[in-house]
Amino acid sequence: MSSAGVDGQQLLAGAPGVYRFRLPERAWLDLDAASAGVHDAETLLRRGDPQGAVRAAFVTRLITARRLLPGQTGPWLERCRRQLADLRLRALECSAGAHIAGGVPGHAIRDAQLALELAPLREPTWRLLMDAHAAAGDTASALAAFARCQLALREALGVGPSPATRERHSALLAEAG
Repeated sequence: MSSAGVDGQQLLAGAPGVYRFRLPERAWLDLDAASAGVHDAETLLRRGDPQGAVRAAFVTRLITARRLLPGQTGPWLERCRRQLADLRLRALECSAGAHIAGGVPGHAIRDAQLALELAPLREPTWRLLMDAHAAAGDTASALAAFARCQLALREALGVGPSPATRERHSALLAEAG
């Protein structure tokens, strides 16, 4: 740690079985930065700033792209990994929504598909993918996304899509004429 300008003995304080991690004054944790980034992105998207939302979500996406302490295990570490996965999912969904709002549906499709790789049964993400395809003028792909959602839910859970997803499907059918 001293090669990075940090005194390792100052970082950890403790007694038998109890440890406290003390960061230097201007230091930050990437988990905190990822959490702040997605919160900022969601806020900016709600306020109508899709470009700002994409930039803020990108910070979270970069941080959460790395695997946390590969090869290590433990309850604390698994909780952190779940938290990072949730932050990544939220960042991808926010980015997809921001790209739809910003008129870049191709990027929205990519981000929604990445989010579905993390959570293939998450219907709000399927609706984002449907909306992204529709925004790109590709109703057939939007309808195909609904069919894949329906199949994934039926195979994994034995249920069909929620009313919100079925309503979006109906709207797409109506738009298609």
